[in-house]
Amino acid sequence: MNKVFARAIVICVLLISSSSLYGFYQNLGIVRGTVINEDNQHVSDVVVAFAAGQATLTDGQGLFSVSGVKTGNQTVLFQFPGYESLEKTVDVKPGINDLGEVTMKLYATGEEILVLGSIGEGQARALNQQRLSNTIKNIVAADQIGAFPDTNAAEATQRVPGVNIARDQGEGRYVQVRGTEARLNQTALNGEPLPAPEGDLRTVALDVVPLEMLEAIEVTKAITPDMDGDAVGGAVNLRLRKAPRERMLAASVEYGYTELEEEPISGGSLLFGQQFQNGLYGLVGSLSFEETDRGTDNFEVEYDDGLPEQLEQRDYDVNRERIGAHLAFDYNPSVNANFELNGSYSQFDDHEFRRRLRHRVDRDTLERELKDRYETQSILTLQAKADIITGALGHFEVSANYSYARESEPGRFDSTFEQEDVIFNPNFGSGSFDGTNIQPNPTNQDVNAYVLDEIVREDNTTNDEHLTLKASYEWPVVFGDHTALFKAGLKHRQKEKMRDNNAVEIDIDGDIMLRDYLDSGYNRSGFLGGRYAMGPFHGRAQVADIINRFGAGEEVDFETDAADYRLEEDLTAAYFMSTIEMSNNLMILPGVRFESFSTDYVGYQVLFDDEGDYASTLPVPGDNDEAIFLPMLHLKYRFNENTQLRFAQTKTYARARVYDQVPYRLILQEDFEIEEGNPNLEITQSWNTDIMFEHYFADGGMLSAGLFTKDMEDYIYIFRNDELIDGEEFEVTRPLNGEAAELYGFELAFQKMFKNGLGFYLNYTYSDSEAAFQDREGTILPGQTESLGNLALIYERNGLSLRLSGNLHGEYLDEVGGDASEDLYVDEHFQVDFNGSYTADRYKIYVELVNLNDEEVVLYEGNRNNPIQFEQYKLWGRLGVKVDF
Repeated sequence: MNKVFARAIVICVLLISSSSLYGFYQNLGIVRGTVINEDNQHVSDVVVAFAAGQATLTDGQGLFSVSGVKTGNQTVLFQFPGYESLEKTVDVKPGINDLGEVTMKLYATGEEILVLGSIGEGQARALNQQRLSNTIKNIVAADQIGAFPDTNAAEATQRVPGVNIARDQGEGRYVQVRGTEARLNQTALNGEPLPAPEGDLRTVALDVVPLEMLEAIEVTKAITPDMDGDAVGGAVNLRLRKAPRERMLAASVEYGYTELEEEPISGGSLLFGQQFQNGLYGLVGSLSFEETDRGTDNFEVEYDDGLPEQLEQRDYDVNRERIGAHLAFDYNPSVNANFELNGSYSQFDDHEFRRRLRHRVDRDTLERELKDRYETQSILTLQAKADIITGALGHFEVSANYSYARESEPGRFDSTFEQEDVIFNPNFGSGSFDGTNIQPNPTNQDVNAYVLDEIVREDNTTNDEHLTLKASYEWPVVFGDHTALFKAGLKHRQKEKMRDNNAVEIDIDGDIMLRDYLDSGYNRSGFLGGRYAMGPFHGRAQVADIINRFGAGEEVDFETDAADYRLEEDLTAAYFMSTIEMSNNLMILPGVRFESFSTDYVGYQVLFDDEGDYASTLPVPGDNDEAIFLPMLHLKYRFNENTQLRFAQTKTYARARVYDQVPYRLILQEDFEIEEGNPNLEITQSWNTDIMFEHYFADGGMLSAGLFTKDMEDYIYIFRNDELIDGEEFEVTRPLNGEAAELYGFELAFQKMFKNGLGFYLNYTYSDSEAAFQDREGTILPGQTESLGNLALIYERNGLSLRLSGNLHGEYLDEVGGDASEDLYVDEHFQVDFNGSYTADRYKIYVELVNLNDEEVVLYEGNRNNPIQFEQYKLWGRLGVKVDF
């Protein structure tokens, strides 16, 4: 069925393209203008729609341009919530038709003028962009981003229907769209996929990106051929700000508090921008900074045959800093040419100080470990783009993009003191146990019995670099009674990624006792509400003192050689698509995309012999060439100007994690274990079907309902099994391709602001899945959660804005085990947040409270009575002031 559908799309594209030779020279025009209000201010995101079906939105300067309009008298409608709709008749001539300034009036009911607040106006702008899109997408505009207490790009996306986020230390990190794991989704900045700072992944953790530099966040759930095809779940695009027509200068400062650590949060931002010389050129920029001291109370459990064998109590002190900077310049020498330069830099510093008390019941030992790790992730992007309207009314666009991501972890120290011959009296035995109260109960724990076991220093670095060139040409065509926009494009990207990890164990002379190196300033008697006691610990100053006094050299840990790799990859892509207005009501968008990859790897095989001693490190080269053909079809039927039905059939793909494809091999003969990569992994392919009904209310807001399915092949997962190698049985861990997998569900959304100031923001997504892995039938896909949803109650009146919001995700499979009892799940999570502000003239005071209900993060193995991880963050909040100058 899918092959038949693919051929039908290709034939459709070829027939249309051949017919274009007839219509290319038909009389067509471009209609341009600027929309202003009665105060002579430019109005952005106004719908500009011709009766024949062509439509666009005004940009941040109120400008609009519509290509491919037939000559003769044409009717055009201007719409924006809060303004009276305006209809004009235009006598379109061949070439460019400039309407000048078009003035819209505020909507009035009797003597009352309807004025949208910041939430209502932001919602209206985003919905107009969504409504005119030729694909299925959701948009969060800058005004809406500030309406929730979100601190990074990942957290802002969780408010979108069908989007879930994975958290780290209570903050959003990875984005999962419509029940798919993060690997299956694309993350881009201004339409170009970002490099990933982390060594294992292609996926970008969006906690690196601050919100202040963003104009909007787009989540596309059914892509078009002019977008990169690696988007099985969807594509998240972060749009950087553009220069506004009027001067923008705003600054904010904020201060906050974390309940668990009783430590401060501080931050600030600066935004500036303006068009100069009547739009000849423009400049926009932003700077932002945030520092927070977070804490987490955590316990983790390991099981053997269903019973706990280790319990870890983890106390995290985490200092995080985010720095963001963005600068963009645009030059517009004529109505036919636009040139842009964009640069952005994001840096995320994460200083983690973790104390871990490990009860090793299986080994009769206790360990007190201190991790002191300072990690920096950064992403630099540079973009140059030119848009040129040719004499034949075609639109030529060319761009060059350079991006660089880096993760640096210098001078990490892990130090462990150990007490042996511990007698445990656990409350779990050969029978059942209470998973909410696992107590190992060491009976002879003694601080005087702890002896230094090891001190390890690590220096780890990952670099990921992209250089991309793109070109596209779009031209209008008339054939018969129909108009169309054809578009063709090429892309080439060079990628280089490497990781270099190094670890050494510090040789220490003599026996070092914990009692002599205690951190007198540490006391966590209330750990996890008093359920567990952390007891005494050493600190970073004590570790440095031990090394200075007793350090006697270093011993290299060669196991980290297996983590090193170097990758070089070339991607080449080409596409053709057509946007056809078949009638005033029906739009069809068929297209095809072709992508090919050529990848060279160097990994390492590391061998430890049967006595556990290091034997050798050998480089292992590898290469992989892949290609994929991606047909796509989109339909949009407009029942009227506010109601429409969308259909999409698309083929997309997702590649393996970078490290999974590296030909590395770690052989531990003493433990009979092998871990290895798999350069022969096939890419995951998916046929996606989407149907979406949308109704947009004339005075703002929308209602939508949709269905989606994803039929996947070659799903990738991590598999462990026993294999006979040279007469010995080894446990081998490697990534493999699964068989077929299916994901399906429905999505509902409603948002509306009423005239009395009350508003609602609601969405719910249901999904289910079926997957077949090696030796496993009837399981579900990792990342797929049955229920996702958002609920927000809003009040906005006379400068006062209040929003109480709740975000829900159901449980989902995080990692596939050997059987159902070993599957790892993330439990359901429902978090309540509050955002309030008051705006008077140029000043805005705001307060944000996060996790009002003290929701924890829980992971479990097999069933909920077997928790493997429990984290508590408690409440945190911020108070801030923003000033528009």
